[in-house]
Amino acid sequence: MRVLTTDEIDRELESRTKEVVAISATLIELEDHPGLEHVRLYPPTGVTAQRWAVIENSLAQLWVDLGRMTSILDSARTVRARRSKPDDDDRSELTKLLRERPLEVSRQPIPLAQRQISGLGEAVEYVGLADTAERMHASYPAVVEFLDAVDRINSLVAEKLGPTRKRLDEAGAAGPEEIAELLQISATDPLSLTTRDIEERITAIADSVERRSAELAELAAIQSNWLDTLATAAQSLDTLRDASARAAQIRMHAGQIVLAGPFPERDEAEPGLRAELQSITSPDPKALLSLRQRIEAALRAAREEEQLAQGLLDRRSELKGRLTAYQAKAARLGLGEDRDLLACNRIARGLLSRQPCDLRAVTRAISDYQQMLVDKRGRTE
Repeated sequence: MRVLTTDEIDRELESRTKEVVAISATLIELEDHPGLEHVRLYPPTGVTAQRWAVIENSLAQLWVDLGRMTSILDSARTVRARRSKPDDDDRSELTKLLRERPLEVSRQPIPLAQRQISGLGEAVEYVGLADTAERMHASYPAVVEFLDAVDRINSLVAEKLGPTRKRLDEAGAAGPEEIAELLQISATDPLSLTTRDIEERITAIADSVERRSAELAELAAIQSNWLDTLATAAQSLDTLRDASARAAQIRMHAGQIVLAGPFPERDEAEPGLRAELQSITSPDPKALLSLRQRIEAALRAAREEEQLAQGLLDRRSELKGRLTAYQAKAARLGLGEDRDLLACNRIARGLLSRQPCDLRAVTRAISDYQQMLVDKRGRTE
């Protein structure tokens, strides 16, 4: 290698010194990185632990390499300080320190099976400023990316949970278990969480807190308006009684008129619920809220049953109207006395007149009539 001139040596020393100062400042700043503080405070697990095992070694190696570069530069500065104008030996030594690999960092015995008979008994590793700096520049981005990712996930969890936790604090209420679970994962394995995971969990937590807050508000309203709430519950039971009776009546009528499968079994809930209301003799908001919710569920079931039965009756009426419309269309087309259409019409009318009426069979018969009408119309055109 060509021996450097004094000017080249001085420029190289200045450049490498600035580089080491900058690296040192960056690593010191990195020690205060929130992501690094986090993994040191909460021992990582899972995905985060797997990645941290690699990054931790890389970070430690950065500090080791900084120490090696500093050691080499200290040696170079010592040689340069010997005299203002370095002689040839000084320049040769400085060239080696600045451009070659002067620092021994390890010695490893070479097993006999891997040696030449006249070969060395150990492998010696040397490093220099250039290769060490190159290694540090290559490994640093992965370290920062990992620490940024940890901090980003934790910041996102804290940001998204903030409004919900504030609401809980103001209400003096304990949070759901899902909050503690999310915080635990965020603390020990943040990299197992994606942005979508966090948003889905936060949404579920917020919904849970919303439901709980609404329930607490409802309980408070029941407590403060106890007598009115009792009266309202009694009125709801009257509504349930009437709705159940109406549903039973329409269901019975539908069963006589329309052939259908059995209706879902439904217990007469109103008597039992009324007895439960009468058993509440002192203010008990939780019990009354539970009773009110069951009254509402029973009322919904009664109304759904009524709608189902009425829907079957309406379907029969709709099919009857459709057949009449097709018959009128046949008359307009001059096919009102067509024997095939008359026969098909008689079949559909006969099925409609039966009690109970088979809606499926009627639907098929009317569809056959419609198709026959279309075919005959095409022949006449």
